[in-house]
Amino acid sequence: MLVEIEETGLELQSLQNTKIAVIEAARKEKEIKANKDFFTLSLPKGEQRDIAILEETKMRISKPRALSMVI
Repeated sequence: MLVEIEETGLELQSLQNTKIAVIEAARKEKEIKANKDFFTLSLPKGEQRDIAILEETKMRISKPRALSMVI
């Protein structure tokens, strides 16, 4: 009986930890969405153009993965 109580206590603690982790993840996701501009990189127009050119070129080459890693 005592073992069952301890196991139940451990399961309850595990569930509580999971709940806390889920709540924290949801809070972080909400914070990221609210502060989207803070978490995104702003690229100069020239770099945006370069990326667009590389993306177009990627479709024409035989091994586009290497170019994707550069981008």
